[in-house]
Amino acid sequence: MSKELLQGTKDLYAMLTDEEKRNLVRFVCREREQKRERLREIFSTGENDSTFDFDILDGVESESELYYLFRDGGKLEVKRDFKVSTTGNVAIEFECYGKPSGISITKADYWALQLDGSQFWKEIIVVIKTERLKKLAETYPIDNGGDYKAAKFYLVPVKELLSRKVDIFTRRAERELKY
Repeated sequence: MSKELLQGTKDLYAMLTDEEKRNLVRFVCREREQKRERLREIFSTGENDSTFDFDILDGVESESELYYLFRDGGKLEVKRDFKVSTTGNVAIEFECYGKPSGISITKADYWALQLDGSQFWKEIIVVIKTERLKKLAETYPIDNGGDYKAAKFYLVPVKELLSRKVDIFTRRAERELKY
């Protein structure tokens, strides 16, 4: 792309409102997905296994989502779990000393859970929408811990945080039937 064309594109983009920019990103992402599907059909019968072009488009889309989340004032709450390596669970606090705390009072749009201990060494951070985490956490057992065991928290298996499709309401109903 020539420098003039690139500069002209940047100038046009700069004139768009924030909503128009978001709509443009959504449009480009939809177009890319349609193109990606057409290319997959074409290459599905060939010997070309390269997914680089598809992966880079996915990366651009994800970067755009994160950019708009935080640029538009999205809030992120960061927690660190030291025992996840030994328990396999992440503790999601919701009450302390008899008062709502943690996830029950957060104003964050997303939670970032840093996994620590001998398996993770602070090298993995899971970012999840707060509402999804709340619904998921409520389907798991409650435990007490912290100073004087004053905190109450849900014990969520770390693998469930990474599950793509979680039927939260079915799981809750199954647990209620068992107890």
